[in-house]
Amino acid sequence: RDDRPDAVSYHQTGETYAALVRMTLETLRDAGIGRLLIKLHPRDSQSSIIRTLVREVPELNTQIVEQAELASLLAGTSCVLSCSSSAGIEATLAGVPVIQLMPAGSVDLIPDTDFGLLGTARTRDELEALLDQARHRWAEGRRCPEERVFGPLDGRASARIVEALFADRSAGSAQRASPQPSSLRAAP
Repeated sequence: RDDRPDAVSYHQTGETYAALVRMTLETLRDAGIGRLLIKLHPRDSQSSIIRTLVREVPELNTQIVEQAELASLLAGTSCVLSCSSSAGIEATLAGVPVIQLMPAGSVDLIPDTDFGLLGTARTRDELEALLDQARHRWAEGRRCPEERVFGPLDGRASARIVEALFADRSAGSAQRASPQPSSLRAAP
């Protein structure tokens, strides 16, 4: 087990989210990005913000997708911009460079390098620099996910989770009278 958090939660206001999306769209437009595909989160309560801001930047060829399999979208993608979404982690596993977008002034809620992401952009300058890195990385071809980040990529992740759950359950069976928070450990 490593020291990364098992769960992280944060809240963005409509104002900070709009500022982040506006900065991103304007930066992509000015960088000459050929096409932007925006995959809405299934429970996105702020899609009206995205739709409004996309209309304000008509020079950027943008398509909004409400429902689609992430794997099919990643097939032709050269870079993913993620707002602290698990889709960013999935894209990293698929070998696509991922830039995490966070509001200006925010802390490293999800440290990018700990999760295999290319980096975190909070400002236009940071996003421009990371887009350059993504272009270079894409030119090199898709990368295999790093074992230091994701563990062994041997197809046994589910089995290791089940083993850890059963190990935790049997270790805790003697303590049923006073329940304790789970302390799952990854099986070797």
